[in-house]
Amino acid sequence: MSLSRNANFKLVEFYHFASQLYAQNTEEVAHRIIIGRAYYAAFLCGREYANIKNSSGSVHNDVIAYFQKHNRLVCNNLSDLKELRGKADYNLTDAVQKREAGESLRLAKNILTTLNYLP
Repeated sequence: MSLSRNANFKLVEFYHFASQLYAQNTEEVAHRIIIGRAYYAAFLCGREYANIKNSSGSVHNDVIAYFQKHNRLVCNNLSDLKELRGKADYNLTDAVQKREAGESLRLAKNILTTLNYLP
């Protein structure tokens, strides 16, 4: 299945959903979901922007490596976002705070705006 800006599902909708969830929830489970959706909005749009077709587990690092060469700000934001997502998805012993969910939305918005997925 190919993901593109012209597909029926718009990748940026992950970001919009996460933003709505952020405004409506204070529960930790919501914070974890927000971080994951913010990351995937930025990652998938970045992968599409870079025209990377790889869908293996290494694709996350491939996208970061692309932006390391082409846009350091996007690279740094995506790396930070990936780290937050790792904590939210895999480190279940540490609490995830609302401020971390907000930070993930800020990072994702920076990436999506830079790549022209958001105005």
